[in-house]
Amino acid sequence: MMGWFIFAILGAIFWSGNVIFDKFVLTKRMQNPYIYNIYTMVLDVPFILIFFLIPISFNTTGIFLGIITGFILSFSNFVYNKVLMREEASVVTLLLYTKPIFVISLAWLLLSEALSIQKYLGIVLLVASSLLISYAKPKKKLFLYSTISLVLLVSFMWAIGNVISKYALFSTDYWSLLFWMLAGQLISVPIWFLHPAVRNNFVKISKSVDKKIYAYITANEVIYNLGELSFFIAASLGFVSVVTAITGMVPFFVLLFALIISIFSPKILREVLDKKTVALKLIAVILIFVGGWLVII
Repeated sequence: MMGWFIFAILGAIFWSGNVIFDKFVLTKRMQNPYIYNIYTMVLDVPFILIFFLIPISFNTTGIFLGIITGFILSFSNFVYNKVLMREEASVVTLLLYTKPIFVISLAWLLLSEALSIQKYLGIVLLVASSLLISYAKPKKKLFLYSTISLVLLVSFMWAIGNVISKYALFSTDYWSLLFWMLAGQLISVPIWFLHPAVRNNFVKISKSVDKKIYAYITANEVIYNLGELSFFIAASLGFVSVVTAITGMVPFFVLLFALIISIFSPKILREVLDKKTVALKLIAVILIFVGGWLVII
């Protein structure tokens, strides 16, 4: 009965590790998020080959929806990286955790997924906790409405991807869905090379990139894909609205991992917290437990 919750939590933990890896690689090893995004998709090839050892469903609906989900993730991540290049990550990240609100609306409209008032309240509390944990005072006051629109677009697209995944799981299994999603992301790679700046930068960076970067990105993709698989399993067992809200606990685990790394390896990552920030995050942790309790009882 609680299987969906366990896999949803696992998804949040794996994606939190993915966030930590992204931050490390993009700040310490490769400062171009566009090229990094392409590398992550290209290095998914070994995972796609591994899937040939597992029986994959060739259900037409599953194939189509899986590839569409891959395209959506690829395009939304491209937009996300573009926004990150011109705005503060703290503010951008804050807006991204509105995703569960979009999922609630889409799941109700497209999947007829109706929850109790109690569960909706729990989801709202989980979203509020994510916003509080992610909150950081911006260093600059200017934040364009066009940028806000782009970030909300990314959040909405991720929500669409989640709902499509849930719908696909009615006709295919989670292993097959992950395979076709990765295939969709890989198919989208040539599209990004149509952009001259991306193409030129990719060639330039590839010549000078530290070979260790491939190991870092491969390890990161293992973690990310384990998160995707956990989400698909959870979504196949429970309501996608609730599963999305639980996996939205990523900021909590990112904070936890960042604090642990700051203590034992401050050269890799340092988390600096003032008293006000600590208070906000403590309130957020309380909201997580209350919200989580409301959605699982």
